[in-house]
Amino acid sequence: LVNYHDGGFDLVRFNLPDGSPLAYTQMFAIDEDEMWDADSDKAFVMYAIRDYPSAAWQPGGNLLAFMGGKNGPTSDLYVFDDEIMMSTQLTDGPAQGIEPIWSPDGQYILHFGVSWEPPFGGAIGGANTIKGSWSVDIETGDVITMPMPSWPRSNFLGWADDHTYFAEYMDDATNGTVIKKVDVRSGEVSNHIDFVFYGNLKMSPINHSIIFTNADDAPNGLGQGIFIFTGNGVGPTKLDDAYA
Repeated sequence: LVNYHDGGFDLVRFNLPDGSPLAYTQMFAIDEDEMWDADSDKAFVMYAIRDYPSAAWQPGGNLLAFMGGKNGPTSDLYVFDDEIMMSTQLTDGPAQGIEPIWSPDGQYILHFGVSWEPPFGGAIGGANTIKGSWSVDIETGDVITMPMPSWPRSNFLGWADDHTYFAEYMDDATNGTVIKKVDVRSGEVSNHIDFVFYGNLKMSPINHSIIFTNADDAPNGLGQGIFIFTGNGVGPTKLDDAYA
């Protein structure tokens, strides 16, 4: 759990079933006055840590990946070792890091970089600029550049296997969404699903079927409704006429 306490955001583990807490490490130090300085460097680190997924356990392991702002003006990727109770910084870049995602074999950590660029208008909302996507090999420390997402957020849909993942990208010709398969070890796009989707995509982690919504003006010509796409040469099937 990411928790604000005594001037900073901490990683806290709650033991079950008794609910007793154990503080792991501080992710980022910021006091309440600094939190109210909405467009300061520290505030943007806070938004990245507080408002996006910022911690994830290694599958079958003892490492906790997290985004932290311990050593500079940005949110960067760290791992906390639950056995020796120590954290290690893995990245140090100009973007605000968000959403650490482990590969199924626990060797790579995928994450994304965003920023907040003015003008903001009446309020500062979510990040409005994407800066990149990277994976980190925790054995070597190598940082590997992934293909640039199309939006200022994670474009991750799910894992195809231990080292490749499905991701959304904008199709410039139709303004729809296509899905590509990316190798987390190299950033190479090995193949993609040509069908253009419209919105609200969710992928099954079991068989990679995709549920999505569609509207009358969507580029794929399916009309309004909620659909499922299973692939294997079979077109999308409508589940409901509603648009959600």
